[in-house]
Amino acid sequence: MSKQLPTIDLGGYQRLTDLERRIWYSPLSIAVYSIGLAGAAYEFWNLRGGLAAIPRGMFIGHGLFIASYVFLWAYFYGYRFRRLKCPGCDQRMQPFVADFDDGPWRRFIMAIEIGGRFYRRPYGEDDRRSWIRLMKHVRACPGCHTFVDCSRLHQQSCTDAELAQLRQRLPAA
Repeated sequence: MSKQLPTIDLGGYQRLTDLERRIWYSPLSIAVYSIGLAGAAYEFWNLRGGLAAIPRGMFIGHGLFIASYVFLWAYFYGYRFRRLKCPGCDQRMQPFVADFDDGPWRRFIMAIEIGGRFYRRPYGEDDRRSWIRLMKHVRACPGCHTFVDCSRLHQQSCTDAELAQLRQRLPAA
């Protein structure tokens, strides 16, 4: 079971977009993006013979694509974001979960907003919760009031009060 991260209200915090860009578009990540793209292209190129005679090149391309994805995941979330330091105080930024900002993204996942928080039904069919609260992983420095968005979804169980609000707003909930 994973540890529960503390929540943080990002009101008044400054988002460090330059630091985010340096992480997502570092030279190593660009190289691995290119390797994964080349693997996917090689895989599709080997489809010209059809799926009946699956060539070995398809497995090589698919392996490159999957390996680059796994490497990027480990690089970003196991290394770069964990060792992120605040540019203001040079202290390591702490992990938190925060509510999403309002935006057009919620139409695609059918999220419902109540009081600045976003809710939806669970994604997995094995999830027995009736509703979940959508949040995101961030790294923040409470002293300098800065944060970096890690672009990872966090699903949290709704409290009884939140479920009551959802049932009041949506009678079929």
